[in-house]
Amino acid sequence: MPGSPKRIGTPLRHARTGGGSFQAVLLADTLTLSLSRVRERGPSGRGRGTRGILAATNRRERNTMAGFRNDVSEWRSPAVTAIRGLIAALGRRELTVPRFQREVLRAYREAGLWDQLGARVADCLADRRDRVLWREVKKTRDFTLQLIYMAPNTAHPPHYHFNHVSTQLVMAGRMRVREYERLARVADDAVLLKPVFDGVHEVGDTMQTAEFHRNVHWFGAGTEPTVFLNFNVHGLEPETFEPDAGQRRGRNAIDPTTGGNERYVVGRKVDIGTAEAKFAHRPIDDFPPIARPERNPRPQRVSPRRRRRTGAGPA
Repeated sequence: MPGSPKRIGTPLRHARTGGGSFQAVLLADTLTLSLSRVRERGPSGRGRGTRGILAATNRRERNTMAGFRNDVSEWRSPAVTAIRGLIAALGRRELTVPRFQREVLRAYREAGLWDQLGARVADCLADRRDRVLWREVKKTRDFTLQLIYMAPNTAHPPHYHFNHVSTQLVMAGRMRVREYERLARVADDAVLLKPVFDGVHEVGDTMQTAEFHRNVHWFGAGTEPTVFLNFNVHGLEPETFEPDAGQRRGRNAIDPTTGGNERYVVGRKVDIGTAEAKFAHRPIDDFPPIARPERNPRPQRVSPRRRRRTGAGPA
C-alpha cells in the first residue's frame, strides 16, 4: 500500500570496531544502513554522550531560556514546593535522574492531586485549553508544571526532547501511547529506536522521560477529551545523547513509521510542521507498528483507583 513502512527482514548486528566505536548494520534486500562513528557504549549500555554543559552550551541555553517564556506562579502548593526542592537537589547532583523521577512520583502520590486540581482540570475540559500552573525560567535551566488538553482524536506527533526530564500523568480521559528508547545515532537525520511501550494510559497512569530513558514518545486522545499533568525540567542532565547543535527547545519531531525490522525501528528526524501534518489528526493505530515491545509492562500509577481496563495493549 502507498506509504507503507519499509521492513528490514534481518536482525540488527553490532560489531565493535578497532576505533572504539560501534558499527551497527541493518541488512535487507532493498535497504542497508551503515552506522559509522556511533559513540562507544559504556557499562550501563547508554551512549557515552556529551559530558557536562560546556560554556558555549550555557550561552546558547541562557539566551534561549531568557526569552522563551515568562515565570508563572498560579498554583502555590506543597506539591510545587516539593518539586522545586527536588529540582534543586538534582542541580546539585544530590539525586540521580532515576531517583529524582521516583521522588517526583512520591510527591504526586502524597499531594492529593485530584482534590487539589480537580476544578482546574474541569476548566481545561470546559474551555478546551491548556493551563500553566507553575513556570520558572533561569539562566541555565527551566521547569514547567502545566495541565495539557487534548481534543478527541488528536495526537502529539512522535518526538524527542533535548536535555529534558519529564513526568506526565493522565488526569482525565484516556491516552494512547507509544514509547521508544534511543539506541544509536545512525545518521544526522536518523536514530535507531527500540519500542518499549505500546498501549493505553488510564487516569492515574504516568509516563516518564529522561535523556536516556524513553526519550521518544507519541501519544494522543481517543474518542473523549484528555487532560494530563505535564511536569518537565530542562538543562540539568549531566550528559546528553547528542550534541545540542540544531536541537529545538521544545519538541524535536521524529518519524518512527518508515523503516525497521522485527525488533528495531529507524526514526527519521523531520520538522515539526511535517510531523503535525502527518500525525496530529490521525489515531495512532492508523499506523501499524513496525516492531512491538518485547515486554509491555503497565505504566506506573499515582491514583489509588483501579485501572478502567486490564492490560496495557492498544484499545
